[in-house]
Amino acid sequence: MKTISASPRDATRFSEIIKLHLDALYSAALRMTQNEMDADDVVQTTCLKALKSFAQLRDVRKAKSWLFRILTNTFINEYHTRARIPKMVELDSVEDSSDAIDEGDASWTKTPEALFFDQYLSEEIAAALDRLPPEIRLVVWYADVEDFSYAEIAQMLSCSEGTVASRLYRGRNQLKRRLKAYATGRGILKGDEDDMS
Repeated sequence: MKTISASPRDATRFSEIIKLHLDALYSAALRMTQNEMDADDVVQTTCLKALKSFAQLRDVRKAKSWLFRILTNTFINEYHTRARIPKMVELDSVEDSSDAIDEGDASWTKTPEALFFDQYLSEEIAAALDRLPPEIRLVVWYADVEDFSYAEIAQMLSCSEGTVASRLYRGRNQLKRRLKAYATGRGILKGDEDDMS
């Protein structure tokens, strides 16, 4: 196995950059994979790829979009395809492991993002976001949560800015439609459907 060689100064700079963006990378990976273990794998692979190509980063101010581009490509190339293959699980192992799970308090296993969603957003909102097609979900997440520009998202997803704008428009409209019934049912939204257009 080939070792990664980096000067102590480069390693320190890389470590500082990763620490700044690690939570955001993990949150995005979790939205992509919808699974904590797979999100961990995507982020770990992203960090390894970024370390190997760290010398290619010319402008540290663009580190976040550079890391997210690696994350996105990692997900598309390695994990998105794998996620479509059904996983085989031994029925006995599921039954045996259920006794070990404490349903009372699992908050210690939750990510900061999961705790945020539990505290501030309803399950319906998180589920509506998760039901978006992956390519649209990524654009909505990158634009509305991570605050990337259309140009940065286009570069990360290897598409045009027009495609980014179109996906963002479709994603926001899909979210709006999916959340309308929820908001009306909870009394948050009153009036006709036309009020949200």
